[in-house]
Amino acid sequence: MSQAAPSIPGVQLEATRSTSKAKPSRARKIVQRTVIALASVMVLLTGVIGFAHTKTGRPLLRYIPGMGGVCPLGMDVKLAPAQRDSLRNQTLAKYRGEQPAASRVVYGFELGKSSRADVDTWTKSNGVACEPKKRDNGIDCKGVPAAAVGGIEAAESIGFLFDAHDAVVAIDLHRSLSPERAIAVIDAQSLILKASLGPSTSDRNAHTPAYLTDGKLRQVLVEFAYHDVLAKVMATNVGSTIHQRETYQLVGDPS
Repeated sequence: MSQAAPSIPGVQLEATRSTSKAKPSRARKIVQRTVIALASVMVLLTGVIGFAHTKTGRPLLRYIPGMGGVCPLGMDVKLAPAQRDSLRNQTLAKYRGEQPAASRVVYGFELGKSSRADVDTWTKSNGVACEPKKRDNGIDCKGVPAAAVGGIEAAESIGFLFDAHDAVVAIDLHRSLSPERAIAVIDAQSLILKASLGPSTSDRNAHTPAYLTDGKLRQVLVEFAYHDVLAKVMATNVGSTIHQRETYQLVGDPS
């Protein structure tokens, strides 16, 4: 029967020390790779979750881990306007930029200043049908003509969120487009926002139909992160279509 090799005092201890020294370096690499991967996933989920909150894409919520068919951010929970304002401001504060935007005007509405009455006037003049959000202080509008949203492309839907004082604090627009048209809309709207808000602060991935159609969850995203406005224009390949989404949010309290 073979016998185990005798242990040599000091050698095993030194080996243990070497192993323990090597582990932090390997751990750091694992953490770095994990952070990078999670960041990429979160960018993609911005478009996917946005699509999942539309009437067409809502069934996707049940397939997104941890959601169970409801929104994890509380958008499916009834909150008082003041509570919603507080939660929204806390969430958006981490994404705000250093410089204020040159303007807060989007599609003719000034974030933090335009009122619910202004939106009502817009819906009537454009013949847009809207209904109150079920669990939020806002409205959802369907079948929006191109002339009502800058003339670039008609929208399937547009949502308005109001604060506790009935001022517009967020606008959320959705379209289902061909890859070619989605890229064209993103490029056109980005130019408008650059002239209105200021330069984009982030521009991710190639603005080409070929890139978008190369696989599911491919996404093109242009972001404008300012101290008082956070705007995103994006297109995401959700499999059956290209979901083009635009979000505009007031960051912080209006002043």
